[in-house]
Amino acid sequence: MRLKLDSGSNASILYNPAQFMALGSFQRVAVHGVGGDGVQRKFTILPPQDVKIGSLAMDKVSFLTPTDSETNPQLAEIDGLVATSRFRSVFIDHTDRFAVLNPW
Repeated sequence: MRLKLDSGSNASILYNPAQFMALGSFQRVAVHGVGGDGVQRKFTILPPQDVKIGSLAMDKVSFLTPTDSETNPQLAEIDGLVATSRFRSVFIDHTDRFAVLNPW
């Protein structure tokens, strides 16, 4: 799964969760949010997931998934976003293309 670090979001998002998890019949909770463009969007809260990024393991990470019918073609190469607020600190080395994530 390819997740992009997002410093402008306070929530982590999966665009097509059915591709990675068995959704079955879970209680769907709808929420509304406003993006950086000022447009209000609808999301569904997904069941918490255990996530591993390299050697970093995080328990019970909450993700949202958009319920709007439109998709963003610019995001076709990624599967979702991970909010940088999930980490105590984030170091990004653009030259060598790596990141160091320090969990809470």
